[in-house]
Amino acid sequence: MRTSRRDFLHRTTAVAALAAAGAASAQPAQTPALLARTMARPGATMATVCGGSLILGIAGMLKGRHAVTHHMGMAVLAATGATVVAARVVDDGNFVSAGGVTSGLDLALHLLERTLGPRIAHATESLFAYERRGTVWRPEGREPVTA
Repeated sequence: MRTSRRDFLHRTTAVAALAAAGAASAQPAQTPALLARTMARPGATMATVCGGSLILGIAGMLKGRHAVTHHMGMAVLAATGATVVAARVVDDGNFVSAGGVTSGLDLALHLLERTLGPRIAHATESLFAYERRGTVWRPEGREPVTA
């Protein structure tokens, strides 16, 4: 069954906002408040790529949340109170983050799958001639045993 664009837009409640590393330069004083309102909105999903999670972390919005950033910023992200996870994509409910810039493709495909299903995500992978890498980390399942 095909869904028209109009029907899709009326049925969809999820909103994805992307906080990229350069986003704070436009209106730095207003950025934290705008991002906080977006994250607090019911049904909204905030997604960050690369240093975008650092913006949220420094603004105090990731305390206790699972997140990833570019490998060079992981210590800074941890210092903001975020629970740092070494993964390409980390899904923490209404907050999804990706490590380096190329992980952004994996994040976008994950959000497509989460919102529209695996068939749409797979068709988009085929369109881009790109295959996702790695496993999306989620705070669920069994804890691994470490030595």
